[in-house]
Amino acid sequence: MVKSVCIICEKEKDGEPLVNDYMLRFIRKIKQTLGVARNNQLVVCNDCFANHRKKREKFEKTIVQYVALGAISVVLLLVLFMRWESVIFSLLIIVFMLSLALLSYHPATKLG
Repeated sequence: MVKSVCIICEKEKDGEPLVNDYMLRFIRKIKQTLGVARNNQLVVCNDCFANHRKKREKFEKTIVQYVALGAISVVLLLVLFMRWESVIFSLLIIVFMLSLALLSYHPATKLG
């Protein structure tokens, strides 16, 4: 039987399961490759759900802000320099900013 572990308090509890998105699959793949995977079912227990919701909302807000900043940088660099190299550079900036946002990644639950 697979254990259900809360991602916030890290205790064995029943709760709302997480969506198995690309980031969780990527992290699990790395852990399996390194031989440290525990193969637990990740959940958020009822006691930690409010804390989880705050962290998830903060992550979503950060992603939106970084995408907006990246889009503004594309437009500004294109208008200021009128060169396609500036668009390529600003797209690299967007990729870098999104990778920074993924450092604060917090998975979604099936409830939303």
